[in-house]
Amino acid sequence: MLLVHCSTSNSRGLQTSLLGQNLSFSPTEPPFVQILHVGHINWNTIVAVDNLTMKVYDSLYHQNLGPSTSMQVASILQSPHNQLTFSIENTQTQHGGADCGLFTIAYATEICCGNCPECYRYLQITISYYVIMYGIYLCIQCHDNTVSIHYVIVCICFMYTQV
Repeated sequence: MLLVHCSTSNSRGLQTSLLGQNLSFSPTEPPFVQILHVGHINWNTIVAVDNLTMKVYDSLYHQNLGPSTSMQVASILQSPHNQLTFSIENTQTQHGGADCGLFTIAYATEICCGNCPECYRYLQITISYYVIMYGIYLCIQCHDNTVSIHYVIVCICFMYTQV
C-alpha cells in the first residue's frame, strides 16, 4: 500500500511494506520505524525501541495484535517472534474501516519528526489531505542547519465496495 521515507535520524527502517508478504525485509537494528500491512484489511506503524520491545500504533484494533505483526517484526530483526514484547499505544480510534493506512502514514510522519502520535487528534474526514499537506509543512518546519526532512510517499489503495 505505501512507502514512506523521511531522511532524519529518527527514521531508520521504513522499508516498503510489500516485503512483509514473504517476510523478506532487510535486517535492521533498532531503533527503527516500520509500516506493516497486517491481516487483510489493516495497517500498523511499529517502532522498535530495542531488540525485544516494540511500540504498536494502530487506529483500528487497539487490543487485538495478530501473529502477522510479530512475524514481520521478527523478520526485520532476524530474531524469534515469540521473544518480542509489544506495547499497543493509546492512539486515536478511526471511524469505519478504510483509513488505517492513512493513519499509519500520519503516525510515521510524527515519529520521524520526533513527535508523539498519541498527543495528536486527526480530523478523519480530511486525513488524506492532512497527510500530504502535513508532510510538506514538516519539511519547512523541521529544516534547520542540521536537519533536512524529505518525504517520498507512494500510496496505492484497492478499496472494494459492494453495490
